[in-house]
Formats: sequence, C-alpha cells, structure tokens
Amino acid sequence: MIGVVTITAGLTGALLALWGVQRLTGNASWADAGWAAGVGVVVLLGLATSKIDPWRQTAAMLLMGAWSTRLTWHLVRRSLQAQEDGRFADMRQRWGDRAQRNFLRYFLAQVPLVLVFCLPAIALDGDVREPGWRDAVGVGIGVTGLLGGAIADRQLMRHRDSVAESEICNRGLWKYSRHPNYFFEWVTWCAWPLLASATATGSLALVPPVLLLVLLTRVTGIPPTEARALQRWGDAYRRYQAVTNSFIPWPPATDSPKQISKDDT
Repeated sequence: MIGVVTITAGLTGALLALWGVQRLTGNASWADAGWAAGVGVVVLLGLATSKIDPWRQTAAMLLMGAWSTRLTWHLVRRSLQAQEDGRFADMRQRWGDRAQRNFLRYFLAQVPLVLVFCLPAIALDGDVREPGWRDAVGVGIGVTGLLGGAIADRQLMRHRDSVAESEICNRGLWKYSRHPNYFFEWVTWCAWPLLASATATGSLALVPPVLLLVLLTRVTGIPPTEARALQRWGDAYRRYQAVTNSFIPWPPATDSPKQISKDDT
C-alpha cells in the first residue's frame, strides 16, 4: 500500500489547486469533482499494489474505475457548463466576506473524507480467498448502483435541457424517488462490504456506505436539496413530496400528474 503521508500530501496539493480554480471561476462545485477523482485514484493505486486474489482485484478495480470515471466526468462537465451547485451558492451567500477562507477549509476537509472512502482498499488488502457467492453478489450490487446512478443523472440532465425551468423532474426513476441519484450512489458503495472478507479488517469496508447514508439523508444531500426545491417550486414540490419516496425508489402513493409545475397552485 502507498504511504498515508504521500497520499495526504498529493491530495492536499490537488485540493489546493482546485480551490484556486474555485477562486478564478466563482464555482465551488469543483470540490465534488476533486473528491470523486481523489477517491478513485487512491483506491485504484491501493488495490493495484495490494496482495489480493486476482479475480477479486480485477473486479474491484473495474468497479472503482467505472464509478470514479463516470462521477468525476459528470461533475466536471456540470461544473464547466452550469452555474455553481445550489448548496455551494447558499454557502457563499451565507458566509459573505468569509467565503474564500471557509471554502479553503471546505476543500481541505475533502482530504480526510477521501481517506475515509479509501478504506475498502485497506479492507481488501491481503485477501487471497478464492471468489465465492459474496463476491458475485457484491459485483452485482455495484453494477446495479453504477447503472442506476448513470440513468438517474442522464434523465435529470435531459429533463433540464428539454423543459421549462418551472417543471419538476418526475419522470423515469424520478417518478419513484425524489433522489434516485443519491440512492444508487449509496447502492454502489454497498458492494464493498461483500467483496471484503468477514474479518475485523474487512469490516472497514462498512464505514463508507454507513457514512454516506448519513451524509446523503441527514447532512449534505437530501436536506439542503429539498430546502432549495421548496423555495423554488413551493406547493408543487410539496405535492411531489406527498406522493414520491424521498430516497428508496418505490411506486408513487397515487398517480402523479404527467408533469408538475410551480405554476400549478
């Protein structure tokens, strides 16, 4: 495994550079792209230099490579094409004159967060067991999460490109969950505890999905996103909330309108 000091120094330098990009562009969304890329690079390097069963090593590297490449590209493209993500815009407005200092802290805080999400590489290190049913289920879960996340992001982007700003996306996966992108992101990380061994070291792979679930449902994911949606769409979004699950995809409580608009009052 690569030394923690080397990894930390590299991540710190990369996040400082992205903070500089943020200063130039006025877009702090680069922090998300930096996190996704950082996790992917560190985990792949860790897996490549670890002693692992070749089949498990290949499967794990393919899953991580696909996850990091897709999410990083999605976030980079969004940062280049769109305005700053709403939660960062809220931070910028709330912090006022302290924004740059606080954003510097926020970007640097991604370094320990990346390290936490690299625990699966440690959990798999030295695991030379022959592949079994847990590995097959883990790969299946990982692929499901990857495909679901890609579909959800694509559906939302197509919606934003093709309809009026007043319309809420409630088509495709978004008809069954208000945040299917978050759900499938979490599902992807649920693959790692199954790929890891049922040992104390292997249990480290449980940390990322548990932490991610808390972050998405209680802290930086759904709560601020829902608050901004309510400000933007008001009663129309409340009706969407009333019939559509927040996180886990599920059939709507009632047949929702084909399209919900903030003008529907």
